[in-house]
Amino acid sequence: MRFSTLLFGATVLALPLDSERLAYSKLVSLVGGNRGSHLDRREVPSHDSNLSMVMFKEDVLTEQKLNHVKALLSTNSTIQQLYDVGKLDNGSGVVGYMGSFSHKAVNLISQCPTVSVLQHDEVIIGGAREIPEPQEVRKRDSTPSETPWYLSRISHLENSPDSAYISPHPAQVPTNIYILDSGIRTTHSHFSGRAVWGANFYNSIDEDEHGHGTGVAGVAASVSKDAKIIGVKVLGKDNTGSLTGVIAGLEWALNHASESPVKSIINMSFGSSVSSVYEPLIARAVRMGIPLVFSAGNTDQDACSLSPAESANRYNGVYSVGSTDENDVQSHFSGWGECVTLLAPGENIYAPSSKSDNSYVFWEGTSMSSPQVAGLASYWLSVLPLDLPSLDWTLTQNRGRVHVKNGTPNILAWNMFQLI
Repeated sequence: MRFSTLLFGATVLALPLDSERLAYSKLVSLVGGNRGSHLDRREVPSHDSNLSMVMFKEDVLTEQKLNHVKALLSTNSTIQQLYDVGKLDNGSGVVGYMGSFSHKAVNLISQCPTVSVLQHDEVIIGGAREIPEPQEVRKRDSTPSETPWYLSRISHLENSPDSAYISPHPAQVPTNIYILDSGIRTTHSHFSGRAVWGANFYNSIDEDEHGHGTGVAGVAASVSKDAKIIGVKVLGKDNTGSLTGVIAGLEWALNHASESPVKSIINMSFGSSVSSVYEPLIARAVRMGIPLVFSAGNTDQDACSLSPAESANRYNGVYSVGSTDENDVQSHFSGWGECVTLLAPGENIYAPSSKSDNSYVFWEGTSMSSPQVAGLASYWLSVLPLDLPSLDWTLTQNRGRVHVKNGTPNILAWNMFQLI
């Protein structure tokens, strides 16, 4: 049978479950993996223009996926990884794959009726910058006995910067927050042993070589004071990474979370141009009840023009977070528009540094806003057995207090202290 015929595939009628299980077993063996290999994978190139990601349509049967992969492997194409979320034994968790394909194969894949997305690799950029010490907040925020202004702000309806951060209820169950970023300095005193290394999809150096990830993780840990913080490295020392690395890291986090009895949240403080390659993994996360929190971007543009932020207004439990300043004004750099779910402080954020176990720095950017919402989601999931629609309601009750721009929803992050 010709390659093009195999790739496009004849119509496959619904198959018995045993047939789908057999097809899945063959598919995994064909790519050279095993049921646990995705948790052991260490490296994805930081950026490789020869790599592409392919995502299947939602209703594609495992037998069709198997035939598709067989056809690809009969050409000069290499599949490096299956995207297999949940490792379901009937193969329904296989949402796509990543590899290097010939020009002929790329042309045929792009026309294949079982494929929803063909995406070439591209650069991903972290979304915050370290800033000099702002004198107006330095004395207060760097004093151990004082509460950083952002924590005070999300704990009170009124803007009272000298107020303490108060959690209305103690945690009842444990939670995990996955930080897909540049890694975490897990030994920093700020984490008190709660930060751990998860996986590395950038290089073989299990350290935060930039500092962005440690700052993001520190903010999440400050908001959700009992959560375990799990670092997944997808960005390097220049705070950039690859889309292939990010998708591999997200698949790893979803699988790791699916194998844990602990409720989980995933934070991603970076972005790229709009891409549908995130969509199958986001849909699986929502189906699994795992909230996803994204930064809304730092280039003063419509958040609907950035991925993964643009996906937030299509799902319960998916949040795109913009930034505010100390005066409840949306930050001049913040992404805006209807694809922003809510806002959180993002200027002069005092957070742990990756340079030593006791040092701190100031940051600005929506990268520091999103982990506040991830922390709030973690906090509420540790207190109440909320489904995603209920979590949405809980996180969006502080309305009408921000000077917003360009149609951004006027919702400010709040832990509901003073209400409950």
